[in-house]
Amino acid sequence: MLTQMPGKYIGFEHSLRLLRHGGILVLDDILPQPNWPENHQTSVDSMLQTIDGLSPKAFTSVKLCWYTGHILITKK
Repeated sequence: MLTQMPGKYIGFEHSLRLLRHGGILVLDDILPQPNWPENHQTSVDSMLQTIDGLSPKAFTSVKLCWYTGHILITKK
C-alpha cells in the first residue's frame, strides 16, 4: 500500500529531526497519480500540512510541479 512509506508518511517528523544542517531531503510523488489508492491523498495532504507548518527559521522548502511532483527541504 502506498500510504505505508516509513520516513515519508509514517515518521516524517523523525526524518526531519535526522536531517543535518545544510542537508537536503528530497520527496517525490507528491502530485496525484492514477495508481494511488483511494485514501492516499489524505496521507499526502497531511505531510504537506506538516511541511507548510515548518519554522522558516529552521527549514526552507520548495515545491516543484514537475513530473510526479517533488519537494526539496533543507535544514538551516
